[in-house]
Parts: sequence; C-alpha cells; structure tokens
Amino acid sequence: MPVPNVLAQSAGEWRGTSKLHLNWPPGNESITEGSSTMKVVVFNDQYAVVHYGWEYEGKTEKGSLIAAEGKSGTTFGWSDSWHQNIEVMHLRGKNADCKGTYQVEGHPEWGWRIAFSRVGESLQMEMFNISPEGEEEWAVQAVYERVE
Repeated sequence: MPVPNVLAQSAGEWRGTSKLHLNWPPGNESITEGSSTMKVVVFNDQYAVVHYGWEYEGKTEKGSLIAAEGKSGTTFGWSDSWHQNIEVMHLRGKNADCKGTYQVEGHPEWGWRIAFSRVGESLQMEMFNISPEGEEEWAVQAVYERVE
C-alpha cells in the first residue's frame, strides 16, 4: 500500500499555526490560535506517520496519525491528547481526506474528518466535526511551512 501523495511529498519537519474552533455551548463560539509543529515520516513508500503538537491554553497537546493508501482507499489511525485522549480513531477515505465516527453519550453517532493538502509550499491539516445530521463544521485549521 503506497503513502497518500500529499504526505509522501511532505516528509520532513514543519512549523506553523493552528486554529481551534470551539462551538459549544451554543452561542459561545470561540476560535483560539497557537503555534504548531508537525513531522511527517514515510516508511518504504508504504505508510506515513504524522506527529504534531499544538498549543491550547498554555499547554502543548500532541497527536499522531498513521496513513496508508490501498485498493480500497486511504486509511488513517489517529489519536490526539486533547480531541479524544486515549482512543484511536479509524478513518477511511481517499487521497489523505478521511472520515471516521465517534460516540457521544446519549446522542446518535458523530463524524470526524481529517484532510491534508498542499497549497503552494505550505502543508495544511484540517479537521471537521460532522453532526449526526451530516452537517460539517470546521474544528481545526493548521497551516505549516517546511523547516529548513
């Protein structure tokens, strides 16, 4: 299984800014911005491991993702110290744009989407929360520049 192209082309270290969009409780929306780092490691062109760190309320949070692309599309395994703490979410999709689901006690299943893209020389990682009704709202927008 090869690595999704956007990650294969992004091996190395990155530094940038991450925005976190908090939309709960209703009517109390806030957006915080902080520094962020990312490292993309590609193994034998078969899979990529992405490690990132980001700042929230003076604390560094960390996340990791493993990605591979096969006959049935792209697969991610993802965990983040703030977003889901000790769980590993399984996501599927195409070309480094994958969706997974998670449970909220007392509610129908929610969705989560993670997408990587390149815009010029920048690497972008976006995360979206998907309501049980299928409405998608951005949760994280991170833009990175390669560290020389």
